[in-house]
Amino acid sequence: MMISSIITESQWGVTVENEYLQQESDTLVILFPGKGYYICAPYLYYAYSAASECGYDVLAIEYGFQKANKDFGLSEINDLIKETKDTIQKCLNSKTYKNIIFIGKSLGAYLSTAMIEDFKQYQMKHICLTPTKMALDGIKKADCFVVVGNEDPNISQEFITEITELDNTKIKIIDGVGHDLNKTDYEESILVLKDVMKDIVSFIR
Repeated sequence: MMISSIITESQWGVTVENEYLQQESDTLVILFPGKGYYICAPYLYYAYSAASECGYDVLAIEYGFQKANKDFGLSEINDLIKETKDTIQKCLNSKTYKNIIFIGKSLGAYLSTAMIEDFKQYQMKHICLTPTKMALDGIKKADCFVVVGNEDPNISQEFITEITELDNTKIKIIDGVGHDLNKTDYEESILVLKDVMKDIVSFIR
């Protein structure tokens, strides 16, 4: 096992060190944070741990605007896609892989599914945690596991229904949670996290 960094000189004026875990694997798991949901937050932290325990390589993306503590608007989305894609390509240029598993939270779910055509030479799977409607077109093209809360204000029942009807997608709808996938009680939140992580491990193995 070796941990290094994929360096990105960000347009947001900072140097980003994206953590890169290498093992003896031909599968790369790429983690995409949300706008305000960082790699160290629970679902991505444990997704990293699970991928590592499965023996996979892991690339943990950090966005330049996050490190620079700057606001991010959708007008900058194409710049963020390009910067993130360039970071991933640097990683792929350093080692040969057969499979890529994308795990994205919210904004990250959109970014990962927006890159399907760019990395179509690989066998791909996608895990989309609380995606918004802007990710729907990408989800339709992906072998995908989607996790949503039925109290998430960012999505509609129509959106959930559309995903449920897709043949290529498995969806987990969690009662009583919103966009953060948390219950009001911390012990119940931990149980939800544990349940989702079991499904993630099952999907990526």
